[in-house]
Amino acid sequence: MIVIACSIFLNILSAITWENTGELQNALYVYDITVGLNGYIYAGTKIDSTSLDCGRVFVSQDLWNWQRCSGIPWVVGDTIEGVYALINGAGDTLFAGTGVYHSDDVPRIHKSSDGGATWSSINSYGTYRVGSRVCALLEDNLGNLHLGNNYWGMSAGCPRYSTDRGSNWEVPSGLSYNAEQYCFFQASDNTIYFGAWSDYIHRSTDNGVTWTATTPPVNISDTYSIVEVGNDTIFAGTSADIGRLFMTTDQGDNWIEKGDGYFNTTTAVRSLLYASDGAIYAGTSPNAEVFVSVDKGDTWISTGVLSGANTVYKLIEATKAGFRQDSTFLFAATGPNGDVFRGLLFVVGVDEEKSAVDNNMINWVSHKTPVRGDVMILNISVNAGQALKLNILNASGRVVGQSNHELKQGNNSLRIAMNGLSQGIFFLCLDTGNQHFIRKVVRLK
Repeated sequence: MIVIACSIFLNILSAITWENTGELQNALYVYDITVGLNGYIYAGTKIDSTSLDCGRVFVSQDLWNWQRCSGIPWVVGDTIEGVYALINGAGDTLFAGTGVYHSDDVPRIHKSSDGGATWSSINSYGTYRVGSRVCALLEDNLGNLHLGNNYWGMSAGCPRYSTDRGSNWEVPSGLSYNAEQYCFFQASDNTIYFGAWSDYIHRSTDNGVTWTATTPPVNISDTYSIVEVGNDTIFAGTSADIGRLFMTTDQGDNWIEKGDGYFNTTTAVRSLLYASDGAIYAGTSPNAEVFVSVDKGDTWISTGVLSGANTVYKLIEATKAGFRQDSTFLFAATGPNGDVFRGLLFVVGVDEEKSAVDNNMINWVSHKTPVRGDVMILNISVNAGQALKLNILNASGRVVGQSNHELKQGNNSLRIAMNGLSQGIFFLCLDTGNQHFIRKVVRLK
């Protein structure tokens, strides 16, 4: 009986239903998305290009409907091509990195401390030309700002850092670099990485003052996304002839390709997210397909193609209170139609399933997820006393816990031991002989 249940749990794992929250007004590309003030989500976009002043920030307060922020993230007189980078820094300060079109404009970073109602510019990082843009932003553990820019192959194209939140910008010591920087990431050991055009992945152990090149992974042309999975394990999403994913456990001295063969229909792994359910999510192009892995990148399952989109530029998660209790969602920022997609990750609270009342049948099963601590409470109501066999499966389908229970008629509250289980996704397989249930459980420590 349990074998039948195990055979379908992977389908349950991949069953994220993506919903289009709707095109952000006149937007073409949603380049970045972040969680900000009050848990609202903000999106940096390029809107309808009938006007050269086409960079806008949008906000969603209910994690579904969108509206333009009342303020505009540029200085009057600038000609802004788009908002390419957007982060929420300390004190709920939004920072928006923009691009320019005319040669007399300066690519800037703009900040807002009131949820996008008003914006002010911080000092330019000093070099620019037609088509320049701020491609990536990071605020590190010391409060330093870091920016990546494209500068179109010029010798001044290296990243900058600021120790005073943008009043002054510094060029890293000894770094001669002329390629576009697509992303930054700071790991739990405080090492900062940037991914860039060509085979460049650099690291800094002194908060951006100096950088060293990591050993280039084989067969890559661009690195668009970097994320940490657990402690000291770094993943990089890249492009080449196909999308490729690489992992390092030694700060980039050695890279191992992961998920070989699963991204053959893609040209790039554009975005990565290590979510609170313990899984890794990868957004790709050119089909805007989102994949999920629960075994640290060895195998991948498609959660679906995001209809009408061709690129998933950013993946984040956010929690909405009061919707089916508290619900955590994945959000995907896409182009070229200016759409943001949403998929339910898990419900924080009681997950309850009801069945028709019948003799010797389970009437309902409920539990709370995510689980914190060593004990999970499983509530089961039955119409007649019966035996229950419970298996706990890990994400690869291996049984990691078993127990047998005698259920009495009415309500039963079972204490299920979770000690010894790591953080991640697990499945409860319940078997009474006549009924079979599978419950997804997220364990957090």
